[in-house]
Amino acid sequence: QILQMNSSANAPEWAAKPGGGVLQIKRGTRTSTGSFNSSSAYGDFSCDVTITPTASNSSFWINALTHSSPSNHDTPYKFNISDSQVSATTPIFTDASRSHNHLGGTTHFGVHSMASSSGLDNYILHRVSVSGMYTPASNNGNARTFRVICRNSTNGTVNVNETQVNNNDQACGGVSHIEVWEIANGIYS
Repeated sequence: QILQMNSSANAPEWAAKPGGGVLQIKRGTRTSTGSFNSSSAYGDFSCDVTITPTASNSSFWINALTHSSPSNHDTPYKFNISDSQVSATTPIFTDASRSHNHLGGTTHFGVHSMASSSGLDNYILHRVSVSGMYTPASNNGNARTFRVICRNSTNGTVNVNETQVNNNDQACGGVSHIEVWEIANGIYS
């Protein structure tokens, strides 16, 4: 129950809590730097969050922001999200909007590459947003872990949370994160 004002606005009264809306929010971060390499399929980017739904029919608004750079100018890469109840590295958002020859198909969230700009890749730090509404096909109240997943070409690796040139005078870095909002069923369609 919630406490609210009565219809005359002259006295408080108890009322049933309205349904719907955001039920909970969870956030995970990756502060560490390092090298990522998964060229044959999506791999775990080590940025995840676990949420135990409060209802068995919820949807999830997922928003991740990654910071990364290619190890060389010919290293395209792409991101997606996985659900532990499906698979640790199977994308939940369809890779269907942009094709790229070096990444084995298409990508939903864009491809990042410098092509022949060999100097630019040393100092650029991509900030990539990966987001969408997700309603699991097999919904339940059990805990699930949402992970940022990544796939790169065989031409190099991906630097996590830092630029390729990483020294005190010429570098930049970031913190990657993922945030999951549990949304009451029926709010979003």
